[in-house]
Amino acid sequence: MKIEDLKTIVVIGAGVMGQQIAMNTAIKGRSSGYQVILCDSFPAAVEKAKAWADQYLAGRIAKGRLTQEQVDEVKANLTITEDVDGSAAKADLIIEAIIEKLEVKRELFGRISKLCKPDTVLSTNSSNIVSSKLADITEHPERLMNIHYFNPALVMELVELVRGPHTGDEAGRLAGSFDRMFERLEQSFEAEKQFTSDASHELRTPTAVILSQCSFAEKYGETREDYQEAISVIHRQADKMSLLISRLLDITRLDLGSQKLKRESVDFSEMIALICEEQDSGGRDISLSADISPGVIVDGDPFLLSRAAVNLLENARKYGREGGRIRVRLAQDGAEAVLTVEDDGIGIAPENLEKIWQRFYQADPSRGEQSGLGLGLSMVRQIAELHGGSAEAESELGKGSRFTVRIPRLADRRPS
Repeated sequence: MKIEDLKTIVVIGAGVMGQQIAMNTAIKGRSSGYQVILCDSFPAAVEKAKAWADQYLAGRIAKGRLTQEQVDEVKANLTITEDVDGSAAKADLIIEAIIEKLEVKRELFGRISKLCKPDTVLSTNSSNIVSSKLADITEHPERLMNIHYFNPALVMELVELVRGPHTGDEAGRLAGSFDRMFERLEQSFEAEKQFTSDASHELRTPTAVILSQCSFAEKYGETREDYQEAISVIHRQADKMSLLISRLLDITRLDLGSQKLKRESVDFSEMIALICEEQDSGGRDISLSADISPGVIVDGDPFLLSRAAVNLLENARKYGREGGRIRVRLAQDGAEAVLTVEDDGIGIAPENLEKIWQRFYQADPSRGEQSGLGLGLSMVRQIAELHGGSAEAESELGKGSRFTVRIPRLADRRPS
């Protein structure tokens, strides 16, 4: 079979995800000349999928999204059946939709790989590790495509990749296209998982404090002052939660690349001078001195660059020695603009120097609320690397730390 001769797409698994994949494919491809078969070995699942399909298409008509003629085309192109083996035997593309147990996957792929045509493309919702455990029981492991948490909105991209048009080495071009699409899917879901994990972990403490204060006020609050104190604590924790969520969203956007760099010519010297002036608050009786070379120009996103500089200065003040000093220096070093922020605070042990760039790592968590979120330095390094630069740290325990950010200058910027 030639790639452009794709005629039959089979979706195995009539759960919610399978229903959405099959319906989405049938609607978008109703005039493309291929058939979509949704199959499941459980009769109850098939009947439920049929009822859902009728209800869904009726809703599309009622909302004016599809005409009756278009719905008739979809129904003509979509079959929902219990015949998994028969469907697999005539499939050009098989999409396995959310079958969770490995033993079920192995039995399924071991069976259908013997039934399907030699050039049928198999796709499985699996991690790379699970896919490797399926490859050994398939007749043609080279045709087994890994899809991790398959997104029904991208089914048509998958179908078009299989259909073509393609020239040259079709198999190689197809594999490369699959890899790129799956990489984007993997990145998206990994970032979502990371965000969920980070948020649930860090929101636990302020949520517990808020609940505790509410309970205390309800049981023991007697005076106006008691209630005001409880409300004050709740307000501080709510502010911390709001800041945490905002920072996590910023970092997730950077992870995904959805926050694009808005590059322009930036007078880095002027920017750092203004930030130093704003940050020289005298907090904790710490003084700030700046040595800024004039005319240091970079090509970058001014918002993100200023965020990185502010994060470094806030970090220096949090962990600096009370009554100590912060020194800021901006200079040119060949093709790079070099920003250094130095404090004389608690310092960092050598074994922890790389850990400080990790999310939520705090050099001195005993500072409690004053220790911040542990997200600032992680964002600094991300921003520097997005600009084609770097962020490093030097430190001596008990004597202070020096943070150095290097950003390519305007005329010499490296690709990010």
